[in-house]
Amino acid sequence: MYGRRGVVVLLLALTVGACLGPSRLDKPDAGRTTVYQPGLPNFDMEAVATLRAGQPGLDLYLGVPRVSLVFTRSDSGYRAVYETIVRLLDERGRILRREEAFTDTVLTATYEATQDFRAVLDKKRFDVAPGAYLVEVTVIDRGSEKEAVRQQRV
Repeated sequence: MYGRRGVVVLLLALTVGACLGPSRLDKPDAGRTTVYQPGLPNFDMEAVATLRAGQPGLDLYLGVPRVSLVFTRSDSGYRAVYETIVRLLDERGRILRREEAFTDTVLTATYEATQDFRAVLDKKRFDVAPGAYLVEVTVIDRGSEKEAVRQQRV
């Protein structure tokens, strides 16, 4: 129906269109866990450019489900420790503009609470100069030493 030349032109058009289409970083689910992966610290992030009292900044919202962390028994129940590394890069992701790391501990009284899909929520504010950024967040579960990375363009 298309002939050999028509198929080549069609494939070329689809390839160019795919290359020029929106990046995964620009899609609405950027920064989200799209598939739950057992053994990894799954998490969702949302980075939002804001202006507060005339100061431009970035509000970062994180949600880490308890079930995705490795808990160990402690005196008062169960404990999980994870580290969050936030990197603000230039829009192309080549130049590091800022990096900060935070360590958080989650305590639960029962084993059942460690299996909960409800997320531990965290919010961080970063004062930044106006512009476009690539926000990269890495969560490292200190119980398993496994990590997951999410990126979003802001």
